[in-house]
Amino acid sequence: MKLTSTVNYLTLESKFIKRKIKSNSSMSNIYEEYAMLDAEEAAIKAKKEQLRPHIVKMMIEKGEKKVETAVGSFSVGKRKSWTYPEAVKAINDQFKAAKAKAESTGEATFEEVDQLRFTKATL
Repeated sequence: MKLTSTVNYLTLESKFIKRKIKSNSSMSNIYEEYAMLDAEEAAIKAKKEQLRPHIVKMMIEKGEKKVETAVGSFSVGKRKSWTYPEAVKAINDQFKAAKAKAESTGEATFEEVDQLRFTKATL
């Protein structure tokens, strides 16, 4: 599916959902719609993860750091991936323990906010 058709589809889906919510006609289907979008999102992310290394490899082989296309620009760059010594990992473990203690004793404060969690049904 081309990017433009995917964007058009998602735009239409968004309009459809908004219309469905406003009309309040079939609220039970809004859950199904959400689940379907969740599955589509996962599929799109998986496809992007498949394409990413191919694009990076192609750009590196061609010596390109940036490619401008009709749908946007693609850039290849470096990012640091750190590996820490045991002493630093120990400090992190101590920090996590101190956080847990502060939470359990009430020294740390929190606020509760509403959120939606979706767990897909196992078939």
